[in-house]
Amino acid sequence: KTGGLGTILGVQVPQEQAHKYGEMVVDPDSMELLHYAEKPKDEISPVINAGVYIFSPEIFDYMDKVSADANRRAGLELGDASELPVLRLE
Repeated sequence: KTGGLGTILGVQVPQEQAHKYGEMVVDPDSMELLHYAEKPKDEISPVINAGVYIFSPEIFDYMDKVSADANRRAGLELGDASELPVLRLE
């Protein structure tokens, strides 16, 4: 248990396939998401976003705050979620 807002499921794929997906750079010790790029031109990581998210109930408070901010697009961006740990399947 990390005490964060949630967890993102990451899956390792062959390097030549990774550019087709959202790639994630993950700290190998803490499993913290360090960087995310959606279908990057240059490969950054073989770990991809599997599209599975597990959130704590506190995420709703965060979503209300983001959606209410008129200077930002409503909704959450993965870039906002750098404290989310990644559950990595290999």
